[in-house]
Amino acid sequence: MGLARTILNVKKETPFLPLISAYGLGLWALQGKQSGDGYGFPFDRPLLCFAERLLELEQQMPRLIKLSKNDKANNLQYLYKLYWTAAEVAEDPEIKSLIEEMRWRSATFDSLRKAMRIALPGGTNGLNDEGATNMISIREGVMKFRKSLDQNEELASDSLCGKMAEQIDKYLDQLFNDPIMVDTPSGFVILYPQRTNNILEHFFRELNRENRRKTG
Repeated sequence: MGLARTILNVKKETPFLPLISAYGLGLWALQGKQSGDGYGFPFDRPLLCFAERLLELEQQMPRLIKLSKNDKANNLQYLYKLYWTAAEVAEDPEIKSLIEEMRWRSATFDSLRKAMRIALPGGTNGLNDEGATNMISIREGVMKFRKSLDQNEELASDSLCGKMAEQIDKYLDQLFNDPIMVDTPSGFVILYPQRTNNILEHFFRELNRENRRKTG
């Protein structure tokens, strides 16, 4: 990202700028497909990251091309090819609509993920990482999120958010059962009920089905 940011912020004509830009920014865009913490979809959204990088390239490339106008035509062709590829994605109305939808659904998903303290970004235990076990504060966070699904007009009118609200209502008591003390050969162990990520995954499973119906 450091090289990409340096290239995107170039302010003046630079030797070999077209070649450096085409190579460095192309790699940067492709590396978006490898982004995430290793949790898998829907916790990681590498294709969304890839698409967003293409959108940023489409916005920034005209300025880079203008700065490179005095370079050799043979060098400029690579910059133009990268720009045309990014523009093909950025100017597709269906793709743009899907990206915008994924952005707000991702924000909604991450709000519940944060409230439930499940597989938080930067964690080290994968999907087994349930964060802190302060059930009172977690329940309060989940209830606050649940209330927002009714209070936010956009979320309240969305069928997928409605299904997620139903999941929360259905499993709320199970999510916050009291801890259980178990007598083991090694002594007593306190077990906390697992805060299932099914509610979170259900949200994006439904989105995947909807997108398949739209795009085939």
